[in-house]
Amino acid sequence: MIFSVSNIAWKPEERFKAYELLASNGFKGLEIAPSLFFPNLEDPFHPTKKIIDLALTELSDYNISLVSMQSILFNNKDSKLFGEIDQRDKFIKSIQRALELANKLEIPNVVFGAPENRIIENNTDFNKAKDEAAKIFYAIGEDAKSNNTNLTIEPNPSCYGTNFINTISESYNFVNLVNHPNIK
Repeated sequence: MIFSVSNIAWKPEERFKAYELLASNGFKGLEIAPSLFFPNLEDPFHPTKKIIDLALTELSDYNISLVSMQSILFNNKDSKLFGEIDQRDKFIKSIQRALELANKLEIPNVVFGAPENRIIENNTDFNKAKDEAAKIFYAIGEDAKSNNTNLTIEPNPSCYGTNFINTISESYNFVNLVNHPNIK
């Protein structure tokens, strides 16, 4: 087991203090939110090789490696799994760019939470929407595979404002419906 922590637990300017604390307590893994890992970039999903190398060197100095990525749709309110065609296209492209970044950073796991981006509207047939989402995530699984990573479907409780995949059992059932080895 790799003990890991998410970088959402501290401010970007506190990272060295956090890395030191992690290393001194046996933590070797870091889950990142790209906007906090690359806080000074206009688009944290497109860092240069130089910026990537610097960030990874900072981690290696503390014997910490990247194990996961989250917050892949943070502040991306115009992308919707169950939205209009342009919103759905933006949703897919946003996840693809996260998978591409995971590949560049050699991150084995990308977490799909994004409660605001996966709301099924009241006038939509729930089962039909779920089946359509499974097809979309199968294609995303192919993108994950080509980027040497996995996409993990995180259940979010309804108090987070979503009505799609609120429990662990719903997440498990959806992953089985998608039936792709890179969707977990």
